Amino acid sequence: MSYLYLVGLGLSKRFLTKKAMDYLKDSDLIYFDTYTSFSCDLSAESLEELIGKRVIPATRALLETGFKEIMSHLESGKNVAIASVGDPVIATTHVSLAVEAKNRGHEVVVVPGVSVHCYIISKSMLSSYKFGRSVT
Repeated sequence: MSYLYLVGLGLSKRFLTKKAMDYLKDSDLIYFDTYTSFSCDLSAESLEELIGKRVIPATRALLETGFKEIMSHLESGKNVAIASVGDPVIATTHVSLAVEAKNRGHEVVVVPGVSVHCYIISKSMLSSYKFGRSVT
């Protein structure tokens, strides 16, 4: 059984958690989401420098519709990480990857990261309820 790690990197290197680094280092393959969001100092290249492993830039086409490549790596027993600026499941399509991996019998681990949504609410010092009704 292989693992698919959906790893949130936060908004910049300063927000990168130890947990995110640990999962990235544990991965056999690391893809860096190049389209969902951007950061002033996070890229496939800067991530490679931080963790000392090859990081593959991942386009929207690969992550949304052409993810057979990722599934084939999982099927071959490799642990695969998808690294995203911000949080990996807030306002992204990575959930479809997780569902497909689970349907094929793989484990999925989500490593949350600070998203722009959480950051802005915190920086405004307003209660999240000021931005609309919370639904639970």
